[in-house]
Amino acid sequence: MGFAASRIFVGEIDGILTVAMAERQDGSGQSVVLQRAPQLDEQDLRLGIDTYSVSTQTGATAYDAISGWSVADHQIVLQFDRESARSLGTARQTRIDVPPRELAAVTELIGRITRLEPG
Repeated sequence: MGFAASRIFVGEIDGILTVAMAERQDGSGQSVVLQRAPQLDEQDLRLGIDTYSVSTQTGATAYDAISGWSVADHQIVLQFDRESARSLGTARQTRIDVPPRELAAVTELIGRITRLEPG
């Protein structure tokens, strides 16, 4: 899977750290959304979702799904573990072309959300 992101959001939605990247300007096409709540509640802990989420354009969601990620030139590569890739209906590796003016903000927040350094 791979796409060029035409629409990108980096910031907070209702207090949730969010990176959203979509293929088309209207948000349609392929997309990946990473989110992390800055604070967890009892329900999150009880359900075992005390981590970040990754969602795709199909609405599929997986938690703690990224085993690694990297950035080169203007492309972000997300590596999903096998189970998460199957749950999300995607390949284990997703390449996303990000406009150069957005790259620093996207990579900084992906690191904060996943708590992983790019490799």
